[in-house]
Amino acid sequence: MKKNEELQDYIRRLKTHLKPLPPSEQQEIVHEIESHLLEGVKHGKPLDALLTSLGSPSELAKGYIGDYYLSQSPARPSVWLKKMVFFTTAGMTSPVATVFLGGTSAAFALAAALVMIAGLLRLFGAAVLFNIGTYEVPRLLSPLVAIVFSFLLGKTALYFHGKLQAHFQAMHRRYRRLFPSSSQTASTHAHGE
Repeated sequence: MKKNEELQDYIRRLKTHLKPLPPSEQQEIVHEIESHLLEGVKHGKPLDALLTSLGSPSELAKGYIGDYYLSQSPARPSVWLKKMVFFTTAGMTSPVATVFLGGTSAAFALAAALVMIAGLLRLFGAAVLFNIGTYEVPRLLSPLVAIVFSFLLGKTALYFHGKLQAHFQAMHRRYRRLFPSSSQTASTHAHGE
């Protein structure tokens, strides 16, 4: 395969793997990689060596996709879901870690909300069982106890959420090592690392 055809084939396969990203992001990445490769060839580096240093188009795309998802606000449910799906499929242990950490975080957050609701319902006379072990919490103290337990459950949810974010960062670093050195520097400055 001729050098130009080899370069175009690599770029074509990279574009295919970048489909989860918005078109503007895809174009920027493709332009960056194409420029990196053409500049390297211009300075006498063999194209094969440059392509090898970038890794497969699939692996390189995963690095960029991870970078994009980590830079997005997690407050939007659609971004959070895409991030969870991406990092769940990013490696061998990732499905277990992502599902466990994400599920545990969500379960503790839900429990915190339910305890708070139960405490308020009990205050207003609802027949809600509100015990600590064998001790039944007095109805008037239910909101106070609910606040304390909701706080503790919420802190636990945040702990597991933090571990999930750390897992995402670790998975991302694995793919990011493939970025061309000029893009690592630019990306580091852009994200303030």
